[in-house]
Amino acid sequence: PSLFGSTAVLADLGAAGRLAMMLMIIDRIAGILFFPAIARSSTGAQLTTAVVRGHLLYLGMLGIALASSIIYPHYWVVLLGSQYKDLEPFLWMVFLASLFMKGAEFCFRTMAARGHTTYQAGTIPAVLAVQVAYLALFGVADLKAVLGFSVVGSFVHFFYQYWLLAARMYKGTYGYLPQAGGPTVDDKA
Repeated sequence: PSLFGSTAVLADLGAAGRLAMMLMIIDRIAGILFFPAIARSSTGAQLTTAVVRGHLLYLGMLGIALASSIIYPHYWVVLLGSQYKDLEPFLWMVFLASLFMKGAEFCFRTMAARGHTTYQAGTIPAVLAVQVAYLALFGVADLKAVLGFSVVGSFVHFFYQYWLLAARMYKGTYGYLPQAGGPTVDDKA
């Protein structure tokens, strides 16, 4: 027996992971269309507009995929095969966890492009604390619990990254690059 339940649960997780990987198409689109627009923007209002617009478009595209997994889960299962029909009620959790994780990654790349990588280590204890609490409360013996574990952990990471970005944008320090070898903008603020 596995920590994550039976071999059937493990097989379902593998299939769910293959579906989540399909969302990489959206990630590639963002990398080609949205991220360069953010990177080319100067400081101030132009940068803020590009960041907000890029993130809303990216999260909106992921949200459409999430909505389709809620409204039409059977079409997604067709891609996997009829043996995974039992996954239908849980597909939204797969897509939601993926949305949170991909959003967090896009947010991190946005900040890293401007040299803002301080305070990133805080995400590790935050995610671990929530995941340990989740394990203590719910365990991970069945598919729903394992997917819930994934949703909770990825949500914390998503929230943390967007909290950092929002704080930097609010302080007005996001658009300024740190001096090479000197203190970062985050250290000065």
